[in-house]
Amino acid sequence: MMRFLLLPVFVFLYAVASAQPAAILYKSYAQQWHYVDSLGRNTRDLSHEQRMTMLDQQAGWADNNRDITLASLLRRRKYAIEINTLSAESPALEEKMLQLVITARNNELRAVEADAMQLMAHYWVRFHKLSLAFQNYQAAYHIYKPIPAAEFPKKREYIYELGGMYYRYEENSTALRYLKEALNTSAPDDAFVDPILNNIGLCYRRMKEYDSAEHYFRLIYHHAKRINNPAWEGIATGNIGITYFYRKKYDEAIPLIEKDITLSTATGQIRNAAESYYMLSCIYFERNDLAKTRQLLEDALRLCRPRPFWPDHALAEKIYRQLYKTYAAEGNMRMAYLYADSTLNAKDSVVAMHNAENLARARERIEFIQKKLEAEQLLSQKRAQLIIRNSLIAAIVLLTIIGIMFINRQRLRQKKLLAEKTVAEKELHHAEAQLDNFKRSVQEKNNLLEQFAIEIERIKQGQVQESDNELLSQLEKATILTDEQWEHFREVFEKVHKGFFANLKRKIPDLTPSEVRFLALTKLKLSPKEMASMLGISANAIRIYRHRLRRKLDMDKEGMIEELVDDL
Repeated sequence: MMRFLLLPVFVFLYAVASAQPAAILYKSYAQQWHYVDSLGRNTRDLSHEQRMTMLDQQAGWADNNRDITLASLLRRRKYAIEINTLSAESPALEEKMLQLVITARNNELRAVEADAMQLMAHYWVRFHKLSLAFQNYQAAYHIYKPIPAAEFPKKREYIYELGGMYYRYEENSTALRYLKEALNTSAPDDAFVDPILNNIGLCYRRMKEYDSAEHYFRLIYHHAKRINNPAWEGIATGNIGITYFYRKKYDEAIPLIEKDITLSTATGQIRNAAESYYMLSCIYFERNDLAKTRQLLEDALRLCRPRPFWPDHALAEKIYRQLYKTYAAEGNMRMAYLYADSTLNAKDSVVAMHNAENLARARERIEFIQKKLEAEQLLSQKRAQLIIRNSLIAAIVLLTIIGIMFINRQRLRQKKLLAEKTVAEKELHHAEAQLDNFKRSVQEKNNLLEQFAIEIERIKQGQVQESDNELLSQLEKATILTDEQWEHFREVFEKVHKGFFANLKRKIPDLTPSEVRFLALTKLKLSPKEMASMLGISANAIRIYRHRLRRKLDMDKEGMIEELVDDL
C-alpha cells in the first residue's frame, strides 16, 4: 500500500526534476550547487533506489547537454549518499570519486575539484583513515581558498572541518586560525556559527585562556537566545559554568550548571546533563556538603541508566569514583567499598576500550606530523625555485634593457654621422665590432647564470652531483594530488626515462590520465601500497586499475604490464 502512496510523490518530483534542469544549464557553480542541494532536500522521502535513479538520469541528461559542472555536482551528490550507506571501504567508489577530481581538473573547474576532494576527505573520515582525510582536506583548501564565498557556498563549512581536524590533533593555535577564518567567511543564515564559536571557546579553554573562552561561549548564548535554540543555549550555559568551575568561581558556576542540566534534559542531551550533574557534585564536595553531593550523583545515575548509551564507562567511572569518595567521607564504608569496586570495573573497561584507540591516535599523530614536515619541505623547495626563477628573470630583463638602450644609441649615432660618409663608415664598423663584443658578453653571462642556477640547485638538494637514483628517490616520495604536483613529478620522471610518455601515447593512444599515472608508477617498480599513498587512494583501487588495464590491453599474464613499461 505504501508503495502506491509514494508513487504519485515520486512521479511529481521526477516531473519537476526533469523539467527544471533546462533553466539551470550552464549557470554558475553556486547556482547549480544550490539547485542540486535543494533537489537532495526535496527527495528525502523517496527510497534510496529512487533517489539514485533520479540522480543518474539527471547526470546523464547534463552529460548529453555538455554541462560538465552540473553533471559533476549531481554525481557528487549521489556519491555522498552512497558513502552514508557503506559499512566497509569501496575501491569502486574511490575510483569514481578520483575520476570526478580528474575530470574537474582537466576542465579547469576549480570549485568542482575542491568539492570532490572534500568528499574524498569525508569518505576517509568515515573509515578512520584520518591521515588520508587530512591530506584531502588540505588539498581542497588550497583550491577553494581564493574562490569568493559567494561563488563557493560550502566554503565556511569546509574551513570549519579543516579547523576541526587540527583541534582533534590538539594543534590549538592552528585550529584557532582556521576556525576564525571560517567565522569571518560569509555564509547564508549564520550557518555553522554556533559550532565554530563553540570550538573556538573550547580551544581557548584547553589553552587555559578562560577570559577568551568565556567570551565566545557568551556569543553562542546570546545568538541561541536570539534565534530561540534551547539546545545551544544549554551547551553555552554549561560551558560558561564549567569555565567558572575551572577558575574556582563556584558561586557563579552553580546557577549556570543547574540551568544547563534543565535545558539539556528538556532537549534530550542526557549525557551532557549527566556530565553537568557530576561537575556540580564536585563543587558541593569541595564545600563538604556531602548529602547534596550524593543526591546529585544519584540523580545522574537515575537519568542515565534507562538510556541506550549506558553504560558509558568513562562517565560511569567519574560518577562511581565521586560516590566512593562521598560515602567514605560520610563513614559508610560498605557503600564506599561497593562503589570503589564499581569504579575499578569501569576504569578497566575504559582502559580496555581506549588502548586500541590510543594506539591508533598515536599512529595518526605520527602520520599527521610527517605530512606537515613533507608540506613544509615542499614549500621550502618552491620558495627556493621561485628565488632562482625571479633572479634569472631580473637578470634577463636587465640585459635586455641594456641591449635596447645600446642599440638605440647606435641608431642615433648612425643618423647623426650620415652626413660624413667616410667617418660614418668607420663609426659603423666600430659599432658593429662593439655589438659583436656585447653579444659575446651576453652569451658568457647567460652561461654563467646557467652555471649559477645548477650550483644553487645542487646546494639546495644537498648533493654534489645529480644522479638518476636520486631522481628516482624523489619520484618515489612524491604525492600526486594536484596538477602542480603531477607536472613536477612528470618533469623529474622525464629526466630519468626520456621519451616515456611520448612512446606510451604513440603505442597506446587511448589511455586515460589515471592509467598514464598508473603506468608511470609501475615503471618505478612501486608496490600497490606505495602507489595508493602517492595517489591518495586505497591499495584495492590500484589492483582494480591493474586488472582493468590488463583486460583493456588483452594481457593474459600477470607480468605483461611490467614488460610493457620496461620496453618503453
